Order: sequence, then structure tokens, then C-alpha cells
Amino acid sequence: ENDLIIEKKIPDADAVTMKYNIRDLLTFSQDGNLSAASESVGTKYDEYGRPTETGFVSGLPGNPDASFSFSEVLTRNYYDGDDGTTQLSLSTYPQYQGKVRRSEAKVLGSSSTFLHTTFTYDAYGRVTNTAGNNYLNSGSSTAESVDMTYDWADNLLTQDRTHNPGSGATTGTQSIDFEWQYDHMGRSINYFFDLNSSNTHLAEYNYNNRDELIERNLHSNYQSSLWAWWQSIDY
Repeated sequence: ENDLIIEKKIPDADAVTMKYNIRDLLTFSQDGNLSAASESVGTKYDEYGRPTETGFVSGLPGNPDASFSFSEVLTRNYYDGDDGTTQLSLSTYPQYQGKVRRSEAKVLGSSSTFLHTTFTYDAYGRVTNTAGNNYLNSGSSTAESVDMTYDWADNLLTQDRTHNPGSGATTGTQSIDFEWQYDHMGRSINYFFDLNSSNTHLAEYNYNNRDELIERNLHSNYQSSLWAWWQSIDY
């Protein structure tokens, strides 16, 4: 009666069954593989309807509004300045209200290894840093770090990523940087990529006075003191 999809069937696949709670939020889903394993995927929500945990549930519970437990947790999300361990003061950091502070996803097949990311926001609510681990360096909280800067119009200017695979990897820490440039009208005009201080001009965009894209140049190659492009398209 609420116009919700409760079963979906596509060719060559078993039906997918879906159950919703009293707020019309998807709580349980089960496909053919999960049915054969006598499991379903469940989702728990906070009071604002935001997903806080997902995981495997034994069987397919009949009442989506009853409390249930996971046989294996798959993801976790923390909001409003909470990272699962500490709680930021929302009176001091109001920009965290309503935003994800930390997310976690389990590595399937592992006993308790989660890949996690913690988000940092500036006073305008923009993400300025993400930090977490990676599969090769799961014990570090900063193995995967990305810093971002913006202009006054909230356009993303730079994204600087540091990838540290740990001491057991065949390669060391990698620095992967992106840069965007805009004109006075906020149109993208240049796009750069830098891998370990090896800079590449990936794209250049030119416009006419009617705000129409008239030229797109892709992947520059420095030759004979002149910039050349692997591909140039005129419009």
C-alpha cells in the first residue's frame, strides 16, 4: 500500500525479497545466494533515518521493526562529530552536524579487518581532509590521506593524496596530486595531475564569449620547447 518494491525478479536470477520498517526504510534484503545460505542483509538506522550499520542476519526476519542482531557486521557509519571513540563538541564545531564523521567497511573474508575513513570539515562544511587505512596497511590510521583546498566559490582547487602501502609493500609512499583551475566565470580551464612530482597537464578548455566550449585539449607532451597535445578537439 506504500508503493514499495517488495520483490524483484530479473531473468536467470532468483527473486530478491525486500522488507521495510515502519518508516519505509529498507531493513532486510535477500537474493538467491543469501537465501541458499539462510541469511539476509540487514540495515540499522538512527532516529534521523541515516544508516548506521549493515551486515548479515540469520534467515529473513518476519518483523522489520523488531530488534535484531548481526551475525557479521559489514559497514558502520558515524555522524555528528562522533568517530566511534570521541565526540566533537557541536557547539564548537557546528559544521559536523548532520555529516558523516567516520565510515567503516569490513574486508570480506577477514575476521575483523575494517577499512575506515575519517572526515574533517572546515567552518563552511567542506571536506578538507580524509584519513584512514588501506588494505596493505590496515593498522595505520593515516595510510590513506587526502587534503583538499577550495576557492571562494567552493570550487575544488587541489586534491593531494598520500598513499602509504606499509613496510611490506614492494613500493614506498606515493604522492598523487590533482589541481583544477577556473576562469573568472567559474568555468574549468585547466586540469593537472602529479605523481611523485612528475606533473602532467591533463586537459585545457577554451570558451567563447557566449560561454560555449570551443576547444578541448587533452594530455600535453612537452616537445621542442612547445606544448603539444595528444588530442585537440575544436567545436
